[in-house]
Amino acid sequence: VAECVQLPAEDDGGLQMRAATAALLQGRVTADKEDEKVRREAAEAAAAELRTALAEEGARRGAAEAAAAELQAVVVEQGARREAAEAAVAELRTALAEQGARHEAAEASTAELRAALAEQGARCEAAEAAAAELRAVLAEE
Repeated sequence: VAECVQLPAEDDGGLQMRAATAALLQGRVTADKEDEKVRREAAEAAAAELRTALAEEGARRGAAEAAAAELQAVVVEQGARREAAEAAVAELRTALAEQGARHEAAEASTAELRAALAEQGARCEAAEAAAAELRAVLAEE
């Protein structure tokens, strides 16, 4: 534009003005192209950044999903252990109840044996008394 304006000031029928306008328009087009290039590069950089951020987010999501799956597996395993422990406790209670029943049965048997021994002892004493009586009767005769 400066070159066009510095041309001799002759009357050229507006040629200088048209050249200056053309140069100005050409400058604007060039500036617009450069701006467009800068904008495009910025947009491409932003898109690349966004892709990187999305990839990182995907990796984080994948890691979070893996951690959630692992936690769920631990919870399931813990539940299985709890069920096994509850089953073992139930078995122990059953065994203790059976042991208690056996103990009670043994005590009942012991009581029966004592009663039988007491009866046997009473019979022996009665037999001894009868024998003594017989001896006494025999001795009198």
